[in-house]
Amino acid sequence: MTVNVLLSIRNLKTHFFTEEGVVQALDGVDLEVYEKEIIGLVGETGSGKSVTALSVMRLIPQPGFIVDGEIFFKGKPLHLLSEEQMLRIRGKEITMIFQDPMNALNPVFTVGNQIAETILLHNDVTYKEAFNQSIELLRKLNIPKPERIVNSYPHELSGGMRQRIQIAIGLACQPALLIADEPTTALDATIEVQVLELIKKLRDEFNTSIMLITHDLGVIAEMCDRVVVMYAGNIVEKTDVKTIFKQPLHPYTQALLEAIPYAEKKKKSRLTTIPGTVPNLINPPSGCRFHPRCKHAMKVCKTLKPMLLEEQPGHFVSCFLYSKNKEAAESKGGVFEPLPDRIIY
Repeated sequence: MTVNVLLSIRNLKTHFFTEEGVVQALDGVDLEVYEKEIIGLVGETGSGKSVTALSVMRLIPQPGFIVDGEIFFKGKPLHLLSEEQMLRIRGKEITMIFQDPMNALNPVFTVGNQIAETILLHNDVTYKEAFNQSIELLRKLNIPKPERIVNSYPHELSGGMRQRIQIAIGLACQPALLIADEPTTALDATIEVQVLELIKKLRDEFNTSIMLITHDLGVIAEMCDRVVVMYAGNIVEKTDVKTIFKQPLHPYTQALLEAIPYAEKKKKSRLTTIPGTVPNLINPPSGCRFHPRCKHAMKVCKTLKPMLLEEQPGHFVSCFLYSKNKEAAESKGGVFEPLPDRIIY
């Protein structure tokens, strides 16, 4: 089966130029999104997941800038397009839904107005036609009484309903790529399941690729075809969802999985944690950014940065524990002795 690449990101570096110093939020991200797939970006807060999404949308807030790298969408170089050209793509071909629907929706307009506005912006239709399309879209999303909902204001709706409205706005022009940034964070468990099921259904009904950003590995297991694990502005591992749970390679991925609480674990056993915190990206650790927290850290990890290499078919990892990075490091004189003097950040 031929797999077509919809989005391709190469060596993406996004920095924020603050008074305290340059925050190296993304440090050479390589990523691809295939047609009709759900790909998950997972990692701790501050790992670069949202910055990756905002870089794709070209919505990095100042003082942030893309300083290097390439972003291709359907072959178009997004990193080279003018703002006017990006406006034609944003909302039509690539859309994004956020974790706080109350702030994402305009409180002074009805939800019908806001969905219709997106349709009008990118299609040659009348307002009445756009408004009727809004009602039909809500009906497709199994939203009850859509004729009433379109005339409601955001504050009149529940959090789960507002999130559905955000999804409706995102799908109004049937985009090729939908980016969902922590779409269920503010929702209770029951509504979370409904929203996730809705997102999954959209891939099948609208043939939309979905980039799902989350810190919840349970959501990743339920929703995704492939997984990208991020740490401190780098991708440390990427593969299909089954492999990431059955055979994680990177020590950070392994630590994330070990930290998941399971009902089967002994009641008296302590919850596994990852020592330290995500480092300050104004002055990140040298070499592998995870080495200060890694129980397998070696001297080479402090001096050289590992590359994201395909260690097994379809399974990429950025770590000196594995043959391809090890060979590359040996050619540069890397020392594979334990690192006794690491600092837990």
